[in-house]
Amino acid sequence: MESLLVHVKIAAKFLPPLCKIYQDKGVELRVCRKTKGILAAAGFEGMSKLVDAIEDDWRAEYLAPILSIKTVDSLDDAITHINTYGSQHTDAIMTENSTHAQQFMREVDSASVMHNASTRFADGFEYGLGQK
Repeated sequence: MESLLVHVKIAAKFLPPLCKIYQDKGVELRVCRKTKGILAAAGFEGMSKLVDAIEDDWRAEYLAPILSIKTVDSLDDAITHINTYGSQHTDAIMTENSTHAQQFMREVDSASVMHNASTRFADGFEYGLGQK
């Protein structure tokens, strides 16, 4: 995973424990201004280790333990972000709202679009390629 988009409605509850797990595992977190503000307001202890995300971070394929995190205001904002900056390889949405999932899968322009599934499943072996 290169980038994580989090809806603002769940960000204050979701981000602090998730970011702690990532930092404890040595992952560098590059965060947008809104994400940084939410973490600061929550009293997140790892603030000094956060890196301010720049526009290039949204396009980056790091191939390293680095994750960019952006807080978005809506599903439409997430879809626009993905279609602007994504690699068009694999994208996933985690949601209990089937209407949102259907919209995401319909509107995200990627080769593999998933609902409540890990993007780790998007490799040749899982797709039946390269097996003898």
